[in-house]
Amino acid sequence: MIFRAAVPPRVVFIGLSLELYRRGTPDDFSAYERHFRIWSEQLSRIAEIAASGVACTREEIEALLESVPESEIDAVVIAPLSYTVSRPIADALKRTSLPVAVWNTQQADSFDENYTPHDLVLNHTVQGTQDITNVLFRRGREFTIVSGHYADSEKLARLRTVLETARAAHAMRSLRTGTIGGRFEEMDDFLFDETQLRKKLGWGFQEVPLAEYLRAWEETGDSAIREVMEADREKFSVAPSLTEATHRASVRGYLALRRIAREHRFDAMTFNFLISETEAIPGGVPFYGINRLMEEGMGYAGEGDSLRAALCAGMRLLAGSANFTEIYTVDFVNGRFMMSHMQECNPAWARRDRKVELRQMPFWLSGYPDYAGMYFTLEPMPVTLVTLTEDGRGGYRFVAFTGEIEDIAPLRRYNRAHWILRVPDAARCLDRYSEEGGSHHLIAMPGDQREKLRLLAKFQSIDFVDIGA
Repeated sequence: MIFRAAVPPRVVFIGLSLELYRRGTPDDFSAYERHFRIWSEQLSRIAEIAASGVACTREEIEALLESVPESEIDAVVIAPLSYTVSRPIADALKRTSLPVAVWNTQQADSFDENYTPHDLVLNHTVQGTQDITNVLFRRGREFTIVSGHYADSEKLARLRTVLETARAAHAMRSLRTGTIGGRFEEMDDFLFDETQLRKKLGWGFQEVPLAEYLRAWEETGDSAIREVMEADREKFSVAPSLTEATHRASVRGYLALRRIAREHRFDAMTFNFLISETEAIPGGVPFYGINRLMEEGMGYAGEGDSLRAALCAGMRLLAGSANFTEIYTVDFVNGRFMMSHMQECNPAWARRDRKVELRQMPFWLSGYPDYAGMYFTLEPMPVTLVTLTEDGRGGYRFVAFTGEIEDIAPLRRYNRAHWILRVPDAARCLDRYSEEGGSHHLIAMPGDQREKLRLLAKFQSIDFVDIGA
């Protein structure tokens, strides 16, 4: 499976104390500064610290926040080093919309019968933490808190999860999605307010005229097509049924889509096959190209569903890889869902013990040309399924659940990419998913990503609904 290279989160790290201690107990304050350096070393294992320092006043905090452009930062990490009052940090945070992570830690990991007043002085951080979090809560300022000893690997891993999610949330603000062919008419779970979503999440959407795709198709050179076809013969198992002409046309569609994506700097695309009913599309619906672009990291959803196409791109940023899918039918007896679509599926997720097969595929509607279809099933593993939808009250929500990709060979009599998702109770899962507003298109991610989704929802100020496994 292809995962995109992880970029370390970039943070501003602020250690908080009181001017009273700096003036009145300089030796203790020097100890706080040493603690900050030690904690900074730990934090640098999971994040790039772009700016850091110990601060006691609002002015010092603001100077640290302004020392690096906000566009280059993913989160602010604050850690009380002693008791510290809340107003300076709470006021300073008004100047930034960055996610805030409160690291509630201390130098000692425990205490015993030999505890002294000076031990207390060096380890009284929790009171200041609670002063700050109370005020942030009352002001409606979102934050995440991680409590635990600074050297606790489990707690450091949780802080890593928080900061990696903040990095993904930051990167998602600039997502751009292109649509060819508009939305599937009357399939209204695709509808959403683009202006509202842009304001809420920063996502941008653009209609691409079919003429642009046709022009890119016409201008694709033969040498580029031959190069991809030759690589396909190594990468895939090419069935004897696949004609040279169909293979060539499908590759041409892929290169045309890729050119459009690169020229517009799209992170995601969607293609509504129904445009072929009114416009002649050489090579037919570019399913081969869609799958190749998903493999390369492009977000996608079918039939003009630009919202879930953008979600697919966002989930790739969150989890490293993502796949478009849909529940096609249900095995109520054995707690399984058949996951498939017309042809679209990310071949990066294919079973590693066999090659994806390229086949001559007829389209299921008459009048459409054949295309190079991919036949495969997926590597068995735990996965998270998620959608994003309007919540009926002017907001948005993630709806998610988990399951296991079943360890099976491709079904002999099924002719396209597919996979089997096993869940504990199929009927209950379906009931809860629909009751919470789930759409019929879904995005899959490897592993259990529900904690990251919960954090992402917090950072984006939207709801998160976990309907379980």
